[in-house]
This record gives sequence, C-alpha cells and structure tokens, in this order.
Amino acid sequence: LKGLCALVKQVYGPDAFAVHQARILSNAALHSITRTLANDLMPGWDPALTAAWSALHPFLTATGTRNEEVTRAHPGDDVLLRANFAWIGTDGEPLSMTSDVIRSRRNGDLLRGTPACSKCDRLGITWSKQKQFFRLDDTDELNFAHAMQRYELSYPCPEALRSEWPAFSPTGDERCFTTSDTARTHKRLAIRALGAAGAEDVTIHSYRGTLVSAMYVAKATGHAQFSEGVMQAHVRHKTLDAMY
Repeated sequence: LKGLCALVKQVYGPDAFAVHQARILSNAALHSITRTLANDLMPGWDPALTAAWSALHPFLTATGTRNEEVTRAHPGDDVLLRANFAWIGTDGEPLSMTSDVIRSRRNGDLLRGTPACSKCDRLGITWSKQKQFFRLDDTDELNFAHAMQRYELSYPCPEALRSEWPAFSPTGDERCFTTSDTARTHKRLAIRALGAAGAEDVTIHSYRGTLVSAMYVAKATGHAQFSEGVMQAHVRHKTLDAMY
C-alpha cells in the first residue's frame, strides 16, 4: 500500500491525497450568481435551463440539499419532485397546486417542502417528517418561495403529474437533471458569476458548507435557537460530527 500511495503521488503530485473542501460562498457571491441568472448572462443557455437554476440556486442556498437529491444518476433513482412542494392555506393545510392557486400567493404565504430521500436516509424515514417552510418575500432576490412560484408559473406541471415530474428540470418538464448535468452547469454558472479564481473549489456542496457555517456563526454570536440539533435537522446530517 505504501508503494502504491507513493506511485499515486508521483503521478498526481504531492497534494494527491490532500482533502479539498468545497469553498464557502459569501453573501456577495450568492447574490452575484442570482444576478447573473436574472440578467440572462449565461452564454448558450436556453430559457428553461436558466429558469431551473434560478429556482435551484435559492433552494440550495436555503437548504444545503445534496446534489443527489435533486438529480437522477440512473433511471428509477429517487429525486425531489414537484409533489414535494405545496402552498399552505390559512388553515395550515396544503392547497391544490393549480396555476391559479400558485399565482394567487402573496408575500407572507408559506410554501411547504418535504425533503427527498438521500444517502443518509434512503427510505425517507428520518427527515421526510421534518417539513421545510419557505415564506414568500418578493423583495429578497434569494427567496426560494418566490423563485419557485415564478418557476412553476413559467413551466407548469399538470397537477396529476406532480408525483412524476422532478422539482427542477433542465427542460422544464419531466426530464431530470443528472448529477453530472448539475455539476457541469453549476461550475459554468460559478465561473461566469465569480470569475475563474472566485469559482475555484466552488461546487454544489458549497451551499451545504455555507449554510452550516452561517448557522454556526449565528449560534456563536448569541442566537441560541441554532442548537446543534436544529442545525443537524436543517441540513439532514447523519451525525453531529459530520457537520464539522
């Protein structure tokens, strides 16, 4: 094994076994990505791909969701679906997800999300009960509820097919992103928004690290509601050790 490791280092350099962590994104970087999409600055991207990332970017910012949860590497893989989201009425119950209902939502209304199955919860037993709530605020360019409202209206899904269509699609329909699709397009988006140097080590996992770091800083500066248990539930880590 020692000889094999030495050979790998000889071929790939002295940093071959160094751990490369995804870069944490600043607020300025997150907003720069949003504005790159809003201003349609991605060369060669069609409207459907731009719209998908315009919704996916704020979703990842808010939840730190893993890439595998919003993509399918193989047919039959679990994936986050349109049915994982529903607007909530004043009685706390989910509303019918018709275009008229979606269009009627206003600032302050809640969009409820249900996490998809993931590598730490393959059957959706643990985290599917931990609902996510997103309050609509059209004054916040990183607001996911507003972004998803726009996406659903631009690329409506027939209500009967919400349990079949992915939440985010590169073509705005039943087609899923693959894991390589999102990794490749996100890298292009990051380079365009942040420059080559600024996008170095930026991956989809950056959202996850950014969110945990932000909550940890909030906890350390007196926001006691961000307990370790709350942070773990928010990003759906298997263990507390995995967060750090």
